[in-house]
Amino acid sequence: MANDDLIKDLENLRQLRKLIIKDVKREHAKALYTAIEKMNHLQSLEVGFIQGDMILDLHSLSSPPKSLQHLYLIGHLEMSPNWISRLDNLVSLNLMNSWLTGAHAIKALQALPNLMLLSFDRGYDGEQL
Repeated sequence: MANDDLIKDLENLRQLRKLIIKDVKREHAKALYTAIEKMNHLQSLEVGFIQGDMILDLHSLSSPPKSLQHLYLIGHLEMSPNWISRLDNLVSLNLMNSWLTGAHAIKALQALPNLMLLSFDRGYDGEQL
């Protein structure tokens, strides 16, 4: 479980290649995004927020690591993050409990040149994909 000290300590792990963090609370989200932005070598990221605690505001994560290859998001998204289309190295994207709606919500995924795996588990709630 994420807490203030753990999130603060993450900022020092700048050489980290893989991060899995679950049960993140709303009040820790901004500090977590700040820590992730400093992880320039991060290749795999899995973030899970406490069910029903919040809508993931991933727009606050302004510049995710460019080396990111695997992204797994667990939690409600109103729309896909605006930066996702810039993840040229992304090969797998898993969305769980995201409940994206409408074609506009996933339009950015068309720009991902290396995406090989796209997985939705209650991740998309639209009429057509």
